Amino acid sequence: MNNKIKEAIDGLLEFFHSGELPEKIALATNPAFDVPSSKWSLNNRLIQLFHGSMDSRGIKQWNSAGRKIKKGAKALFILAPRPYEYYECKCSMLFGKELAQGKCPKCKEDISKKDIKTGISFVAVPVFKADDTEGQPLPYENIPLPQHRFMDVARAWNLKIESAADMHTAITRKTGR
Repeated sequence: MNNKIKEAIDGLLEFFHSGELPEKIALATNPAFDVPSSKWSLNNRLIQLFHGSMDSRGIKQWNSAGRKIKKGAKALFILAPRPYEYYECKCSMLFGKELAQGKCPKCKEDISKKDIKTGISFVAVPVFKADDTEGQPLPYENIPLPQHRFMDVARAWNLKIESAADMHTAITRKTGR
């Protein structure tokens, strides 16, 4: 198995073993931020959360947002499905779609287009966290705190009040990563 895919799966399994999975799912799904990764599968959102981010994108996505990847930044890897077509002959030979024409070379059985099936494999796709980029401000940065009637109580109790839109700070505080 590709090391990047294994690393992504190991991160997911760590959430299961740690007992933190319900909290991580809540962080990954609520609220849904208006960032490209909010449309990813739950597994991929958990992978990015495991890496301390709620906004990760590919290089082209960051470039279109007016941001560049910082020098020396390390990618994290999500899993992208890749469908493929195959044919399994009655004699147990497997063929890719391009080979599934005519007759099986082993048993000479006719290969029919209706017998071609679709499978799914996964590839590791590199993405970078928002913290690993620089450039144009992101829409969720520097959101002012609303004036809530309990703000004075929180300050009296010496609680630090910050905007949750600084996703990395919120995640770091919650997860310790």
